[in-house]
Amino acid sequence: MPREKRSGHELDAQLPPGAGSPAQRRVQATLKNIDRDTIRANDGVRQQLRSLRAEYRGELEDLLGGQAIRELAAIRRRGAKLSRSQRRRQSRVVLDAVGVDKARIAALRLPSLAAGRDILSGEVPPIRAPDEGPCASPWVVYSAPYGGYFWSFNWRRSSNPDDPALTRYLDPTTGRIGSSIATKLSGAGDDDDLEADYYTSLNVWHTPLATGPLEVYLAFEFTASSYSGKVTDESGFSDAIVSQFARARLFTADAQDPVQRETQESLVYNFIDTVWGDDLSWSRYAFKPRDRHWYYFKTAAAFQRGSQVLLEGGIRHLTWFEVNDQSVSTEANLDLRLDRIMVRSCERETIL
Repeated sequence: MPREKRSGHELDAQLPPGAGSPAQRRVQATLKNIDRDTIRANDGVRQQLRSLRAEYRGELEDLLGGQAIRELAAIRRRGAKLSRSQRRRQSRVVLDAVGVDKARIAALRLPSLAAGRDILSGEVPPIRAPDEGPCASPWVVYSAPYGGYFWSFNWRRSSNPDDPALTRYLDPTTGRIGSSIATKLSGAGDDDDLEADYYTSLNVWHTPLATGPLEVYLAFEFTASSYSGKVTDESGFSDAIVSQFARARLFTADAQDPVQRETQESLVYNFIDTVWGDDLSWSRYAFKPRDRHWYYFKTAAAFQRGSQVLLEGGIRHLTWFEVNDQSVSTEANLDLRLDRIMVRSCERETIL
């Protein structure tokens, strides 16, 4: 299996003016901790996918035998010296020699591909809405220009894919937000993978009008939301799992009380597909240009009336693939404007 060869990680934060230096440092530390948590969560997903792949590899070797596995590996190593049709034909010869047809290999691989699809589903739990009192406070609306921002990206790849091409869209003055992610794997190999996770956000300080949780809407206006890709089978029984998705994220943090903080996400779009022994291509968009969509959140954390609370509206954008004997190219362009953040306070439930 290819060893993990390259990775990249960067971040930057600028909080709005108005809070003291100790509060600024506390909230910035919290933002960095959340970024580390996201990386650890992605590491966990990668390990689950690798475990599925290793289990399948063991079953395949039991089915074909060590000699056939080595012959298939030799065909793969010849790579560019063979045409696609030659690789597929020579692979079939190896399978015929051990009396195994493609259907038996598919029966081994398809269940683990389905399991991998579930792992990469990109689904998020429903927004928690605690049973609190009425949200009677008036709505407070924030729009561009925003006071601060936070962005981070993290990517990892095995030895064969190119480094992902990443572009950031982030302008507090206009509210522009988002990113583009392009990936490419031209030399198909044995068990290649890549993930690229980009988060961009804008933030403001908010003063709650009552003590309790916050009810928040993030409104995004879409400029571009296209996502596309192509996966090409190189051996006749290769496979791939590909995922592209985006989530709206709300982060809230009290400037004085680091315990009162929360991160929630809501799905913007999700594309995930698997393919075995065939090609795959797609070209779609999430929403039309100038479409405006609202994402609702309600915090479980309670914030004190008159305190300083950071409200951060962001977009998490991710591309992930895991392939075997496939060439891959993907593009995803998510260019939006954070039109507004609407927030109001909810009263605590009165317990008699």
